[in-house]
Amino acid sequence: MKSDLITIIKNKNIDIHSLLSEFFKLSVFILPMIFVFGCSDKQKRDISNGDIAASVYDSKLYYSDIVIDMPSDISDNERSDLINSYIEHWVRKTILAHNAKKDIKDFSKINNLVEDYEKSLIIEDFKRIYIKEHLDSTITPDDLKGFYEINKNQFILERSVVNLIYAKFNDKKHNLDKFYEKWKKRDFNYISKYCEANGDDYFYKKDKWYDLKDVKKKLPSFLLKNKDAYEVQINKKGFEYFLKVFESKHKNENIPLNMVKEKVEKLILQKRKSDIIDKYIEELYKKELAGNNIKVYQ
Repeated sequence: MKSDLITIIKNKNIDIHSLLSEFFKLSVFILPMIFVFGCSDKQKRDISNGDIAASVYDSKLYYSDIVIDMPSDISDNERSDLINSYIEHWVRKTILAHNAKKDIKDFSKINNLVEDYEKSLIIEDFKRIYIKEHLDSTITPDDLKGFYEINKNQFILERSVVNLIYAKFNDKKHNLDKFYEKWKKRDFNYISKYCEANGDDYFYKKDKWYDLKDVKKKLPSFLLKNKDAYEVQINKKGFEYFLKVFESKHKNENIPLNMVKEKVEKLILQKRKSDIIDKYIEELYKKELAGNNIKVYQ
């Protein structure tokens, strides 16, 4: 921020209104800077006594304006540098404001901006508190499905994806016959454990979608078919291959719900928050209108 102010000051071609505008962007609308660092006994006495750290015309900066609680491992020079940096920033900001005021004849626009910004801060803080108190953050599977169905045109695939399970084993592996039985029954718990213990290569997450291009690179070409759903079980060159393609989705089709589950959850919560505030504002408006507290003059 310091370098931004210096750049503005050095820019001789900027007019005073632009200068003031930049100043308000950088300084007036920013909450006061707070330093958290420890201090020596002398510094503590300065703060408790309300000693002045700097002054510009009638404006004064007190040491008590700086919250001090420095870490024990900070050096005296570092303490001093942090304090001096804060003071220098305050001085530059204050002299800029003092001199800028000389060339401003009408402060009504600035006052309106300050008032409007204050309202915005108050409203946003109120919304945060009100939403926290009234938001139902529980999202059921039906909530997900319902929102997705209504808005699924927002979720379009940019690439083809496939939902599958796949396993490759050395055909000498123990209990392959049992694995085959469990495979046919889609016993995913057994399949996952067996793959982790014995698999040479595998994808076994039933709910996961894979990029079709990655699958084509990973799987042997003799397993792949130009179908959206199929199954292959084959022994080739000493290896047993198992592949089940449950479903395929192609570019420009709707993204499967479980691929965008987290995004949908966020959108549901965003909509609920918006609905909560919209409902509150509408009820408040009707109440104040009925109380004759709103008057619009034509």
